[in-house]
Amino acid sequence: MKSWIRLTLVIAAIGGMGGAEAVEPELRLLRQAGSAHPNVPYRIVCEVSWTGPATLSVLPAKIESIDWGAAKVEKAVSSTRDGIFRVSQTVTLVPARTGTFKVPEILIPFRNPEDQNPSEASAPATNPMAPGAHPTLRADPFILPVRPDRTLAWFSAGLGVPLLLGLGWWFARKRRSPAEPISFSERAPTAGEMALEEARRQRLDGHPYEFYLQLNRALSAHPGETGVIKQIREHAQAVGYQGTVPTDAQMNADYEAVARVLARQPHEEARPA
Repeated sequence: MKSWIRLTLVIAAIGGMGGAEAVEPELRLLRQAGSAHPNVPYRIVCEVSWTGPATLSVLPAKIESIDWGAAKVEKAVSSTRDGIFRVSQTVTLVPARTGTFKVPEILIPFRNPEDQNPSEASAPATNPMAPGAHPTLRADPFILPVRPDRTLAWFSAGLGVPLLLGLGWWFARKRRSPAEPISFSERAPTAGEMALEEARRQRLDGHPYEFYLQLNRALSAHPGETGVIKQIREHAQAVGYQGTVPTDAQMNADYEAVARVLARQPHEEARPA
């Protein structure tokens, strides 16, 4: 209540510089753009304006309670410029669920200087005013759609697009495991088998180029496998030098092709020192 007392005193002081004739204010409703969202404040600015020299005492806005959320009056700001006085109040709605709802009528009472004696101007009433005690501006009810929050859709605009694509690709690699490594016998692994296992690890870590480098390394002891070697090298160059993003199916097929080569001829490689 103290903030409204200060606001009324400031407006009364400005009005004291002019005459005391009655003025007719105008109400403009500035609604937040777009739809409302559940549990997210939706703000409506109620701007009362009029032309001096006389001025008004603008009282707090009133809005009925809503059964689909909460409604409250947050703050008021007064200003003057080029002989035009303005008092803006913010009404905040916080919907509790999705749907299409009717926003109640918003009432803003005011008092002309001629409607109050000097003692009332300096010490406004602290009790709630009775209905119809003062002239009132009315903002008509309107329909407000409340839809699910689309924050991610907004974020995907502009710079968010490449970032989301990159994050999506990375999470897809983390969640999707390649084909299980082929089981070899209990003997010590060859250099090719170790390179194949390293390729699998690089893929799980989201490094497709390193994945292909390790596949190529695994084939280094099998020069006769020209078809598989050519396929792996072409894919490695496409990823490393052309920026191609390989698909899961492609990486699975390449991994299994190299694994089959090693499974057929596991002892042709020199074992690591």
